Amino acid sequence: MTKRTSRPLNKQPVNPVWRPGRSAALKYLHHASQFVHSPNRKVVVYHRVSGGGQHNPGSFAWQRRMTKEYVKKRGFEVIDTFENVTCGRYFSHRPKLKKAIALARRHGAIVIAPTRDRFVRAIGYRGPHETDVPTRGQYEELLRLADGVPLATILPPGNSPDIVRSVQSHYGQVAARNKGGRPRKKPCSPGEMKARRLKELPLVEELYRQGWTYGEIAEEVGRARSTIQTWVNRHFAVLKAKRRGR
Repeated sequence: MTKRTSRPLNKQPVNPVWRPGRSAALKYLHHASQFVHSPNRKVVVYHRVSGGGQHNPGSFAWQRRMTKEYVKKRGFEVIDTFENVTCGRYFSHRPKLKKAIALARRHGAIVIAPTRDRFVRAIGYRGPHETDVPTRGQYEELLRLADGVPLATILPPGNSPDIVRSVQSHYGQVAARNKGGRPRKKPCSPGEMKARRLKELPLVEELYRQGWTYGEIAEEVGRARSTIQTWVNRHFAVLKAKRRGR
């Protein structure tokens, strides 16, 4: 009979960024239903989209529709609504969120958003097929910004990205009064795409110079990651060579 040898314990890899998981979002954010029976039913609404191509009249449509239905059904009193066009991974450029928190503090209200990703996105998030789980550091920075003001979401903050995208798609279709499918693109006028590219290139160059990744720049500008990579290869080859040589 052969003697069984114990398997050596595999050393766990060191993960420099601790991610708390979706359910841990409940430790940092509230579900709006928790405040339904509160004596103070006042809320400040916060909506957010990323910059670039998402900044158009339809960008906030699904958020407005979802929020309007919820606050009316639950009997909340909306003090004011703030809408931010900015990246969701960082908090340095969130003037509207800061104003929403300040106003909520004066009225003893809460700040409410449709979904958790309106408050915070994962640092490595690049698109709908990526895992969107913020780090503990991101959550703690968000709480420091709130400074005691409750931040709540209409959809439970621990919901999976698939459920969040499904709800966002539903309210987007309702707001647009269609039944889904790929929306028709508005034809561009002659020279429109070139003009837009020339306008966005300085920002892309500056962000790339600061060390941003293609994915991070793509979300900030509202372009595809492959487009950003093409622009860098075509217009900033010298800068790219210097960055690789660091």
